[in-house]
Amino acid sequence: SSHARMAIKLETNIMAELSILIPARNEPYLQKTIDDIFEHSEADIEVLVGLDGGKPAVFYSRNDKYARVGILFNQDAPGQRICTNRLVQQTGARFVMKVDAHCSFSQGFDKRLLEEIDDTTVLSPVLMPLDASSWIVNGKKQMKQFVFDSNFVMQHVTGEVGDTMCLQGSAWMTSRENYWRWNLGDETLPSWGGQAVELGIKAFLNGGRCRTTDKAYYGH
Repeated sequence: SSHARMAIKLETNIMAELSILIPARNEPYLQKTIDDIFEHSEADIEVLVGLDGGKPAVFYSRNDKYARVGILFNQDAPGQRICTNRLVQQTGARFVMKVDAHCSFSQGFDKRLLEEIDDTTVLSPVLMPLDASSWIVNGKKQMKQFVFDSNFVMQHVTGEVGDTMCLQGSAWMTSRENYWRWNLGDETLPSWGGQAVELGIKAFLNGGRCRTTDKAYYGH
């Protein structure tokens, strides 16, 4: 879009295997989320942040990992889906992972997920509650299975990892090709939220899989 504005170059010195995409609108924990990703990453990744309106941001680090962070300033504030789509257009990585801007991850989460993913799957780590103010993940509540209620609202139910009817939507991975093939950033849907319905139904209708794995977890 001609309305998108580049606030920081999206150049990296590597061809990332995985691009982690963070659409964000006035998120107070965005910096912590980026720090957390690099602290726990073990794969070749880049992090692309889409600022949905607001002011352009600059992130600081004492190491060269931040050469792998790109910031896309969306002056027109188009919402989560369009913002994420613009980020996917910027990457050449084979796999993409969309995460919310207030998440903490387990060690090696990216490497473990890449070991589990294929070209017909939407994959998510186990979800646990995050106390963002203290940045502590509550491991006592582990969410592995999600279903629709009678109003097509996502609900968490007791169950083990594996194929699931839907996902919470705050952290999930798929191939870049699959992202476009299944139109997982459908811009006709509401600009924010609603991905639980979108991910599960589109995976099912296209003969793919929507699943969780206990090889990694995240707090949200």
